[in-house]
Amino acid sequence: SFAEDVGLRPQQTNPCRRVEMFREGKRERFMDEAEIGRAAEGIAAAERAGRIGPHAAAGLRLALLTGARSGEIKAAKWAHVDFDRRVIRLPDSKTNEPRTIHLSEAALAVLKSVPRVGTYVIAGAIKNEPHKNLTRSWAVARTFAGLGDVRLHDLRLSYASLAVSRGVSLPIIGKLLGHKV
Repeated sequence: SFAEDVGLRPQQTNPCRRVEMFREGKRERFMDEAEIGRAAEGIAAAERAGRIGPHAAAGLRLALLTGARSGEIKAAKWAHVDFDRRVIRLPDSKTNEPRTIHLSEAALAVLKSVPRVGTYVIAGAIKNEPHKNLTRSWAVARTFAGLGDVRLHDLRLSYASLAVSRGVSLPIIGKLLGHKV
């Protein structure tokens, strides 16, 4: 389609135009507390084995502890972190609005342990660029944890599910997850 749009192919000659996209069914996977513990240990084991680096491990831990989207975690810069107020304040997010990620003691400990090597909290291989792909790191860590069916986004769902089970109201959970009201 792009080739047709820019004139590299004649119009209506795309050989894939009648191929239908595969529609993956929606699914939700919530980890219980034992699985969340296994996920945390899988991240640690993958890091100890040298299969994921310290920044990727920190990014996965933050996903587990904050319910933040992976893109939000990767976009966080050290300038966005306010240790005194216990938040990461992102100027932009998926909703095209500023987003505040609230930090527990455990999340603060993760941030304090991350080596500062550039602008981004979850640093990439190139200086002053963010980590490119937490999904790959999660694929490694979940193998160590024995959680082969858990997607990276399921960490976010599990955070919300755990909050519900602890009596946190749905409006508060929505705010914590950065949903528009």
